Amino acid sequence: MKKKIAIIGGGIAGLAAAFRLANANSNLRDADRLDISIFEKRKFLGGRAASFFDKEAGLFVDHCQHVGMQCCTFFRDFCEQAGISNEFQTLDKLNFFLPNGKKVDFAASRLLPAPFHLAPAFLALSNFSFRQRISIARTVFQLAKADVSNDPITYDWLIEKGQEESVIHDFWETFLVSALGERIERVSLRAAKKVFVDGFLRNRHAYHVLVPKKPLRELLDENACHRLTEAGVNVVRDTDYESISQINEEGFQLQRPQQASGSIGFNDQFSDARFSDCICTLPWFQTSSFLSKELGQKIALKTAMTSNCPSPISGIHLWFDRPITDLSHATFIGKTSHWLFNGSLFSKSRSKSTSESGEYYYQIVISSDMGSELNRKDLIQVILGELKETFSDSQNAQLLRHKFIEEKKAVFSYTANLDSSRPAQRTAVKNFYLAGDWTNTDWPSTMESAVRSGYFAADELLSNYGIEKTDLPSELPTGWLARRFVD
Repeated sequence: MKKKIAIIGGGIAGLAAAFRLANANSNLRDADRLDISIFEKRKFLGGRAASFFDKEAGLFVDHCQHVGMQCCTFFRDFCEQAGISNEFQTLDKLNFFLPNGKKVDFAASRLLPAPFHLAPAFLALSNFSFRQRISIARTVFQLAKADVSNDPITYDWLIEKGQEESVIHDFWETFLVSALGERIERVSLRAAKKVFVDGFLRNRHAYHVLVPKKPLRELLDENACHRLTEAGVNVVRDTDYESISQINEEGFQLQRPQQASGSIGFNDQFSDARFSDCICTLPWFQTSSFLSKELGQKIALKTAMTSNCPSPISGIHLWFDRPITDLSHATFIGKTSHWLFNGSLFSKSRSKSTSESGEYYYQIVISSDMGSELNRKDLIQVILGELKETFSDSQNAQLLRHKFIEEKKAVFSYTANLDSSRPAQRTAVKNFYLAGDWTNTDWPSTMESAVRSGYFAADELLSNYGIEKTDLPSELPTGWLARRFVD
């Protein structure tokens, strides 16, 4: 009898687990194949990669711009599985703007090996004195060798290493807040080390940024879903499940709300919603309430994780009457804004032409709660002022409309010593697995972490049945010289 597998949640972790299981299925006889189903409560797949429909442009726009990096090897493998690899633009040169508006090309030197390949780019950050730049470089390499077993707060560690407040604000925040979605005064040093070692030091290509050309929700809800359906995975959207319980030592049942007991909450084929195995991929702030009381007691998730205060990410969507820059993106140092993305370039093939709409679309991304000190009206004015200081073409540009979206639960707050509370994918309950960026992956709250968790959970399930697995994606190789400088 086929094993029935329930994957709860249609975000990236759930889709990744489904692809991993479907790949294993392709090598099995029909009689031995797993019966895989994804259950998503919403009408679309993608999880926190949510979108809104912009009527004027006639297309979906992601709430906040999602990006990957070349060091995200599992995410890149996932994109291959989903057939969406060609829908990403690779940025191998980042446009950094100093507080005075000067542009710095942040790119690897063709002559220097890792970990020194980005040294000229770092040294070009002329808003810092030469002494400060040398201090930054020394501290970066101290971080690469730092013992993070005690996992102090990054800000405290930087102060201990003699970093000045202005340097912490303008340099360290520029790299860490955007990557981790949390203020440097709260974030884990282990997480900070991960960003610098894996993103900037270990491999000369690791820092390359991957930007989707289409809304990520669309790529997941359409392209990825189509691939999974072709592979025989049942994808069930708009379900009304509210909990899961264990019905015997090795079986589970999804429960509908009591008030809906007389209705059909699932497709007919799932009316009993009973499964031999379950991979729960819900976010950390939903998982505990989804588990039945008995199941929750057995799995015993740690409160430090389940009660973790999420960190927001804000997307400020701006439509102007003319282009303010022809650059595809910008990274700001010492500004309220963290990133700018030129949506008119990335989505040009899908939206109405600018000549038809008369609109030029840009998105500002602010990670963490760093824009929350201002009300939204004042924040928009601050952002417009920063754009005018940076781009001369924005001086006469008229803002036609704007939309402010704050993803309040965008990422978990990667605070000091949080890793000890992140659960493994295999739980204490047989045949029940966890996945999600918040589980133990050694990565911060990213799409890469979500994919890793889905692959790891699927592999635990396959191992339980002795089913052969394909090799996991390889990490980017550490450069021959970098091996002497990083742990």
